[in-house]
Amino acid sequence: MARKALMAPPEKGQVTDAQIKEIVVNILRFKEAEMDWWLKYLEINTGLDNLTDYIFYPDFLGLDPQASLGEIADKIIADRK
Repeated sequence: MARKALMAPPEKGQVTDAQIKEIVVNILRFKEAEMDWWLKYLEINTGLDNLTDYIFYPDFLGLDPQASLGEIADKIIADRK
């Protein structure tokens, strides 16, 4: 909790498709506070307010329930606004 409090809030920036893919492929390696920060960062930078569904419930978005993180990243990139 303390670590999360010390982290600056995520901001909108120029994020490339490769950067989105890198974040998504590694998202589950982060500790909870860092994961929350990166999920919020991706929400802000993709315009997808249901980003956690992509990661944790890919079948809600038409993907296979066992979709790889690479496949999920590709879907996020395709759907970003």
